[in-house]
Amino acid sequence: MVKIEISEAEAGQRLDRFLKKTFRHAPLSLIYRWIRTELRVNGRKASPDARLQPGDRIDLAIPKEAAAELEKRPVIKQARRSFGIAYEDTHLLAVEKPFGLLTHGTEQEKKDTLANQVVAYLQATGSYKPSRGVTFTPA
Repeated sequence: MVKIEISEAEAGQRLDRFLKKTFRHAPLSLIYRWIRTELRVNGRKASPDARLQPGDRIDLAIPKEAAAELEKRPVIKQARRSFGIAYEDTHLLAVEKPFGLLTHGTEQEKKDTLANQVVAYLQATGSYKPSRGVTFTPA
């Protein structure tokens, strides 16, 4: 049995979309089957378009090992830091992007991008832990 408690950051999302973000490798057909048969929100059946609230508890009657396989997150490769920091506080990071550095990956370059460098920097400083938040990734 898998139990998930909804945090403030995850609240307001539709149930089906939350599950798709959480279980990235699960096909939509499986997610909708779970909602029909295996899943309860606060002990009751819920519709796919139900909005999640902070403190809601999702109970999913599948083995934890199966859930772990379906929710594996992509490993973000460490990229060397080449950006400067213009401003930083607990909720905001403004960076100075050097000329020629891609903001997001392309087919040719997927690793050395500003987005990956910022995520790696936030992980190194302890400001962002991928295991803490299910649906949020700094961007």
